[in-house]
Amino acid sequence: MMRILRICVFLFLSQLAFGQNINGVFEAIRKVDLVALNVLFDNKMEYCYDNQIEFVDKTIALKALKAFLERNAPKSMTPMHKGNSKGDDSNFAIAIMESTNGKKFRFYIYAETIQGKTLVQELRIDKVN
Repeated sequence: MMRILRICVFLFLSQLAFGQNINGVFEAIRKVDLVALNVLFDNKMEYCYDNQIEFVDKTIALKALKAFLERNAPKSMTPMHKGNSKGDDSNFAIAIMESTNGKKFRFYIYAETIQGKTLVQELRIDKVN
């Protein structure tokens, strides 16, 4: 019985930590906080904007994201959906960002837990309107 309780607590805390991490990614994007994003991105990741997919070093992804956010300064970031794999080793989240220029974008984040740390593996940005 105690073992089941420990497993449930562990799963709950793992899900809570991921939720905070993903919300942290969205919050860092909203604030254009590249220092925080540098910690949350894996060293190599997939970056996709306007259906242009690239597998790049995180410094290149951060530069591309910075350039995007300079053209589309965030006004708000609204989380829409998140989920995880059966083994809890990968997760995803979706949010809608409204920019100060009135444009809306859908952000998709895919993350994996590597050596106990959840890191963003993929960032996809799609135009909503």
